[in-house]
Amino acid sequence: MDKNRRFVDIIYLFRNLVNFIGKTTYIDNLNVSFSSILNVDIKYIIKIIKVLKTTFLFNSLSDILVVDYPNEKQRFKLVYTLQEYNIPFKLILQTVIQENQFISSVTKLYNSANWLEREIWDMFGVTFHDHLDNRRILSDYGFDGHPERKDFPLTGFVETKYNQDTKRIILQPCKFYTRI
Repeated sequence: MDKNRRFVDIIYLFRNLVNFIGKTTYIDNLNVSFSSILNVDIKYIIKIIKVLKTTFLFNSLSDILVVDYPNEKQRFKLVYTLQEYNIPFKLILQTVIQENQFISSVTKLYNSANWLEREIWDMFGVTFHDHLDNRRILSDYGFDGHPERKDFPLTGFVETKYNQDTKRIILQPCKFYTRI
């Protein structure tokens, strides 16, 4: 299939996306620079990603990232970047979730999502339902909290020191002082 035909198919997808998901979705930016952004309701994100992979051959999940808005009701914005390699086209899907809300995993569709979802859980605390290996990947297993959240203290909760007398590493709670 030639590249121009694939591009026409992708444009067709945007114009008829409602038929695939049964819910109104809107497009923020559709331009000819070969990337587009779609804001999608959380209930339909997995269904849309599945259709994009199987029907429109978005064969790579390049990235999943999170933006933290601590003062918003929908605290986290998840951003999925899908890639179509036959024509250099990136599709960015955005959705928002509440702090303790689960989101379905896309590891069954894209193997690359395994590391990305584990990193998001470790750093932000966003939990992926159906993820087979939801454990810390960048911080220690005994670590308390999620360090990329904007409400996480910059100094952390514990201080690590080396004790010369006992020749051991010790952990002690941080003491927070307010400056006046």
